[in-house]
Amino acid sequence: MSEVITIAVVAYNSSSTIIETLDSVLTQTYEAKNIELLISDDGSSDTTTTIASDWLKLNQHHFHRVELYQNKVNKGVSANCNIVWQNATGRWIKTIAADDILVDTCISANLNYIKEHPESQVVFSDAILFSDGLKNQVKAKNDRELLAMPPAEQFRMILQGCNILAPTAFIRKETLKSVGYADERYTMLEDYPLWFKLLKQGIRLDYFEKDTVYYRVGDSLSQHNEFIGNAKYLNSLYCFQKECIWPELSHKYAFKIWDDYIIFKEKTTWLKHFGNKRSGAYLAYHYMVCLFRPYRLYKMIRKFL
Repeated sequence: MSEVITIAVVAYNSSSTIIETLDSVLTQTYEAKNIELLISDDGSSDTTTTIASDWLKLNQHHFHRVELYQNKVNKGVSANCNIVWQNATGRWIKTIAADDILVDTCISANLNYIKEHPESQVVFSDAILFSDGLKNQVKAKNDRELLAMPPAEQFRMILQGCNILAPTAFIRKETLKSVGYADERYTMLEDYPLWFKLLKQGIRLDYFEKDTVYYRVGDSLSQHNEFIGNAKYLNSLYCFQKECIWPELSHKYAFKIWDDYIIFKEKTTWLKHFGNKRSGAYLAYHYMVCLFRPYRLYKMIRKFL
């Protein structure tokens, strides 16, 4: 008998995309009767919950179990993830944002890897960036260098930055529970603090080379890099760096603290006064600020040594 797997869909103002996400859950090659589908909506102001509820009424009979959780107010992505993670009964959890799409073999591919590597607790794979209804696609390879290392080296590397493709994560429920799930102090940052906690406990991040998720990047791939960032996300990241990353850094990386501070001030100052457009004026400002970032210069020099 196949085991029950939890697919956790986290949504916020996803009325235009959630049907695609849910359909990709239903069409998994892994039988839906062995899938527990949990959806959590983070106080959407659009019709996300109505659309999700209607879809569940039509399709819930296919699944082992379905639930729709609705936050009355927006709590942030970390709290929204915790709702579905804490209520999951499957041994493994696959989390997907309600604007992304699962490759039809996603669950089967992850379970095949787990069968061959039963000691694994956290598994990553590759993704496909897409826009315009899957018409425009670009392959996205995960951070293979980091994911090939032992956990102590992974921890050392993640202190310097995180480029892991979070949408590809496949995680044991008990492992999430053992580290206290997502850290809700960082409302808009559920992934980086979680990898930090896992690695600090010596839990290795594993990887296999297969596309398992379509990751939506906006209206077009060409527009993906036209914006500076989200102020709430930048604040969550900076607080996490100050409270968790900086205390772990050796004196060798002291300049990284200054670098993190400069990046935060650069982006939030521009967002506050000039908006979110990555204009020519912003790029000139950005490159000027880079002159005050010795850690960035250090990393650039290292590439040629």
